[in-house]
Amino acid sequence: SDQRLRAAATAEQLGTRLGEMLAGHAPLEELQLVTHSSGAYIADALCESYRQHLSARSQAAQVTMVFLDPFQLHGFVDWRHGARNHGHCADFALAIINTDDVAPASNAPLENAWNIDITAHPGRATFTRNGHYWPLQYHRDWLPGLASEPLEGSHQRYPRGTVVQAPP
Repeated sequence: SDQRLRAAATAEQLGTRLGEMLAGHAPLEELQLVTHSSGAYIADALCESYRQHLSARSQAAQVTMVFLDPFQLHGFVDWRHGARNHGHCADFALAIINTDDVAPASNAPLENAWNIDITAHPGRATFTRNGHYWPLQYHRDWLPGLASEPLEGSHQRYPRGTVVQAPP
């Protein structure tokens, strides 16, 4: 977004338009949405819009969302909006959280996702950027070795709201 105070609203508008466009295309089997920070609002709005605009003849795609240090503030007063709502539309949602970075409203687990807390992961010791970007690096370097199972998993095996520590 061009302004931090409008990031969530701008992301929701973009996600709504993208979801409508995807619903109008040939049937999709799967949507994997990977977001960072305020991009979490794109994924939620895209999923909702996609499902709303899907024709009655079409089968909905399996929607998987991966949230990397998701921003949770909505408006100026609801600091836990994302914690309560991010991932609710997804068939499977995974959140990679870092609980001690400087980004406001991005340090809590999501109620509608399976959460991996990477705050104490040993790789963090050599990470030199702002901690808000650590989940991106973790996703790139360590998650592929773990992700094939959880990303194809279900919330029966990986329950929503559960928080696990990242394996070393």
